[in-house]
Amino acid sequence: TALCQTTVSGDWTVGSISCLLGIVFVSAAFSGVYLWSSELAPSSHRGLVFSMCSVISRVGGFFGPMMFNALAKAAGPAVPIIIIGTMSCVAAVVSWLLVETSTTSIAEIPADIATRRAKNWKMF
Repeated sequence: TALCQTTVSGDWTVGSISCLLGIVFVSAAFSGVYLWSSELAPSSHRGLVFSMCSVISRVGGFFGPMMFNALAKAAGPAVPIIIIGTMSCVAAVVSWLLVETSTTSIAEIPADIATRRAKNWKMF
């Protein structure tokens, strides 16, 4: 915790700069995932997928800070950071299992996705 409270310049500490950079990168990742989700759903289900993603992101944005602060008080300040870091690493590994869509057309019906998955999962 001493490193987080090290003053860099004026009122800026290492912890405050880390939080600011975290917010910037999370915002960029959220925008990318929001745009990427349009390619994962067929046209017939795209509106439903967008609305579900939006609802889940709003719920997470609402409960995330409350859970983070409550967990930091109950278990220590490092525990929420470890949990979020672990979840980020798991999400990065799982994202490698998603279907590549750069060389294919956007799916129009759910059967298109089933065909695409069957083709890409042959390697496993």
